[in-house]
Amino acid sequence: MNSAKSRRFYTFGPFRLDAAEKILLRDGQPVTLTVKDFETLLALVENGGRLLEKDEFLRRVWPNTFVEENNLAKHISTLRQALGKDKSGRKYIETVPRRGYRFVCPVSEVEAEQTLEMEKAIPSPGPRAEETSDTTGGQNLIAKVKRRKQRALLMLTIISLAVVASFGSAYKYLRARGTEKFSQMRIMRLPNTGNSILATISPDGKFIAHVIGDSEQQGLWLRQIKAGTDAQIVPAVKRARYLGITFSPDGEHLYYVVADWESLLYSLYRIPALGGTPTKVIEDVDSPVTFSPDGKRLAFRRGYRAQSETGLIVANSDGSGEYVLAKRKNPNDFAFGFPAWSPDGKVIACPASSDERQNAPNQLVEVWVEEKVERPLASGRWDLITSVAWLADGSGLIMTAREEASSPLQVWRLSYPDGKAGKVTNDLNNYNVLSLSADLDRLAVMRSESHSNVWVAADGNATRAYQITSGTGNHEGIDGISWTPDGRTVFTSYASGDSDLWVMNADGTGRKQLTAGAGKNRAPQVSPDGRYIVFESSRAGNRHIWRIDIDGGNPKQLTNGDGEARPRFSPDGRHVYFSQDKTLKPIVGRIPVDGGAIEWLRHIFSETPAVSPEGDVLAYPYETKEQSDKWMAAYFSPVDKRPVKIFDFKLPVFLPAGIHWSKDGKALMYVGNRGGVANIWSQSPESGRPEQLTDFKSDQIWNFAWSRDGKRLAIARGPVIRDLVLISDFK
Repeated sequence: MNSAKSRRFYTFGPFRLDAAEKILLRDGQPVTLTVKDFETLLALVENGGRLLEKDEFLRRVWPNTFVEENNLAKHISTLRQALGKDKSGRKYIETVPRRGYRFVCPVSEVEAEQTLEMEKAIPSPGPRAEETSDTTGGQNLIAKVKRRKQRALLMLTIISLAVVASFGSAYKYLRARGTEKFSQMRIMRLPNTGNSILATISPDGKFIAHVIGDSEQQGLWLRQIKAGTDAQIVPAVKRARYLGITFSPDGEHLYYVVADWESLLYSLYRIPALGGTPTKVIEDVDSPVTFSPDGKRLAFRRGYRAQSETGLIVANSDGSGEYVLAKRKNPNDFAFGFPAWSPDGKVIACPASSDERQNAPNQLVEVWVEEKVERPLASGRWDLITSVAWLADGSGLIMTAREEASSPLQVWRLSYPDGKAGKVTNDLNNYNVLSLSADLDRLAVMRSESHSNVWVAADGNATRAYQITSGTGNHEGIDGISWTPDGRTVFTSYASGDSDLWVMNADGTGRKQLTAGAGKNRAPQVSPDGRYIVFESSRAGNRHIWRIDIDGGNPKQLTNGDGEARPRFSPDGRHVYFSQDKTLKPIVGRIPVDGGAIEWLRHIFSETPAVSPEGDVLAYPYETKEQSDKWMAAYFSPVDKRPVKIFDFKLPVFLPAGIHWSKDGKALMYVGNRGGVANIWSQSPESGRPEQLTDFKSDQIWNFAWSRDGKRLAIARGPVIRDLVLISDFK
C-alpha cells in the first residue's frame, strides 16, 4: 500500500478522490467506476478549471494506443451520470465543442499530513499488517511448534489457475451489515503471502492459517497477525493439493482437506492449531468443512461419480455418525464451493448447480438440518460461487461469486431470509476463499491479480522472445489472440476499460481498436482467408458467437442459444465450431460462417475443441469420470461422428488457453505447468510423450497462437500476483 506521503487526495462537492488507491467516495460511500473512467476523472480533477484538449486527454489516458474519440466521449458520459450535478444544478464537466473538456467544480487538494490526522481519528483494530510488533510472541509460537512432532503423510498436486484474475482498481469499501453501514473500514494486505493458496481466519481474529506452496509441494502454516510471524504446522509435501482449511469454533484445532494426486481422493485431517500430530478424520471429502455453532458436528460436500450424484454430508466432529443430509442428481448437483452452517444451527447454505442455465449455472440454496428440506436461498444467480460465510447475527451472508464467466470473482452480501443480493466490491480483481472471525471484526479474503502482455518468439524459441505490448492494466491477449494471414495479430485488451478486440502489427505498432461499447468480447479467431473475425460476445446479454469484418465493421450475430463460446474456424473457412455450456456439460456445435442452422455433435462434451489442419478430426480435452482433474484428449471425426483415438495428457492442462494442432497435424499443443512455471508443450498421440516447446522460467501463459506460416509464436503471458487481504473494523 502506498505511504501517506505518496498519496494524493482531492475533494470537490460531496466527493473525495484517492488518486493512489483509485477510489472515489460520495459522502463516504464508494462510487463504482471502471479503471478508465477513474483515470479520465483524475485527469480532469488534476487540471480543474483548465481546458483539456482531446489529444492531450488521449495521450494521458491511453498512452501509446490508438483510440477513437468516441471512447473518450463514452467515459465522459459515464462520469456525468455518476457525478450528477452540484448544488447549483450545474454539471461537473463542461464540453468545449470540437476542442475538449473542462472540470468546472472547485477542487481542493488534501495534504498528506491532514489525511494522516483524519486516519488517526478512525478507531484502529490494532497494528497494521505491514508493521511488526510483539516479536517475542511470534518466537514463542515458533518454539512451541518446533517442540512438537510433525508426522503427516501428505502427497499432492498443482496450483489451480482456473480463476483468471483481473487488474487495476484497488479495494472498494464493503457497504452494509444487516441494516447498518460498513463504515471506517480498514483494509490491510498481509505481507509475504504472495505464494499463499488458501487461507482462513481464527474465530478470535488473531491467527491466519494458510497453505503455502506451488505445483510441486504445499504445506500448512500459521500466522500470528499482530506479530506478523509464521510457523509451519504441517510440512510441505510433494504432489500435495489442499482443498480447504477451517478452524474449529473454539479455535483449538484446524481441520484441513488434502488429497493424493495419484488417486485424487481427498481426506479430512485434524491438527492442534499450534501444531502437533495430524489425525485423519474422514475419507472422501470434496469441500472445506463447516461447523455447527456448538462445534459438535460438521458438514461437507461429497461426490458420487458412479451414480452422478452429490451429497451434503453431516458427521460428528470426530468423524463418527456420518449421514447424508441431502442429495442432488447431476447436473443439478451441489457445486464446488464452501458450505456454511448458520449461527442458529438450523440451516446450511451451499452453492448448487442448475440445468436451467440462463447464463448463470450456480445458485445458493439452504438445507434445513432437522427437516431435511431444501429451498433456494438467494434471488440472484451466478456463474460461479466459491465461498460462503454467515454474518454473526444471522442477518445475511457474505460470499465470493461472479455473475458470468468473463467477470472476476467479487464479494457479495445477501440479506436473510429474503436473499436479496448486492455487490460489496466492484473492481477487476478476483476475491476468493473468504472467512470471517466469530465476532465479525475481521474478514480474510484471498485476492489475486493477473498481468498479461503479448510476446512474439521466432520458431517458438523463448530465448528469442520479445515483448510487443507494455503496461500492467490492459491484460493484453489474456482473453484470446489470433494471427491474420498478412502477419498481424488480433487480440483482446482492457485498454478501453472493458474486454475488446484490437489488431496490431507483429512488432506491436499500428494498434487499432475493433470493438467498443458492446459488452465483453473474447476469444477472437481470424478466418483462413483473413476476411472475418469470429468471437464470443456478451453484447446481447448471454454469450453468443459474433462475426465482424477484419476492420471491425459489419457485426453479425451467428448464434442465439444458451451461451456459446470459444469459436474455431474450419480450415476451409466455411464453418465455425464452438462450445455451448448447456446443462453444465459443454457440447460442441458448428454453424455456417454466414449463419444458419446449427449442427450439434452431441457425443462431444468439451469446452475447447480444436479442428485439425485437414478438417477431418476434432480434438478436445475432457475430464475422466474416475478421477477429478485428470484430463484426457479424444480425437473425433465430425464427418461420421465417431471417436478416432483417446490418450491422456501427461501434464496438467491450462484449459483457458485451449489446445491447438501442430501445423502438420501430427501433435497437439497446450499450456502445461511443471515446477510452477507454464510453458507450451507438444504431445503426439502416437508416442504419447510430451515435448517442451518453450523454456520460460516464470509467469503464466494465458493464450498462444502460431502464425499462419508456422514461423512465429504469439504468447500472452505475465505473472499472477496473489496476496491475503485482511478487512477490519467494518461493524
